[in-house]
Amino acid sequence: MIREARREDIPQLIELWHKFDEFHVTSDPSVFRLPSDEQMKARAEKYISVPFLRDDFLLPRYFTFVSCTGEAHSDSREGSVNGFICGMIRRTPDAALLIPCTVAELHAIYVKKSFRSGVVSAQLLEKALAFAQSLGVVRVSCYIWNFNTAARRFITSHGFSASSTKYEKKLC
Repeated sequence: MIREARREDIPQLIELWHKFDEFHVTSDPSVFRLPSDEQMKARAEKYISVPFLRDDFLLPRYFTFVSCTGEAHSDSREGSVNGFICGMIRRTPDAALLIPCTVAELHAIYVKKSFRSGVVSAQLLEKALAFAQSLGVVRVSCYIWNFNTAARRFITSHGFSASSTKYEKKLC
């Protein structure tokens, strides 16, 4: 089941974010560091969506969708969170060169190893894309580091293509 994340999901989201962070730190410790507990909680809270009406929202707007498994509990909560996708909907900057529009950025997707058949991540991506489209988004982008070949393979298999390349030079 894919649904919008809720405040009560934050402890499970923090656990998943931690695994996401560990992968990045291990892959390139010259760029990434593990966030503090306070930073992890603040990040998870930032992406929790609040209900809004289609014609009554401010941008940027952060979102998180989660994949849940297990039986529903007596308190009507779904089972455990096994994956998430998060991002932001925003307007393009007011620059002379850019055509004004609403765009989405996918900031992170993570699925527990035991659920990595490709189905959960595809369902999460489909939900995020449908959500973005419902808000009038015309373009969706995501940023993937070169070391993350699995993420690059996944996102291109779902119709994404490179639109630009970032070049970098380390000065120290």
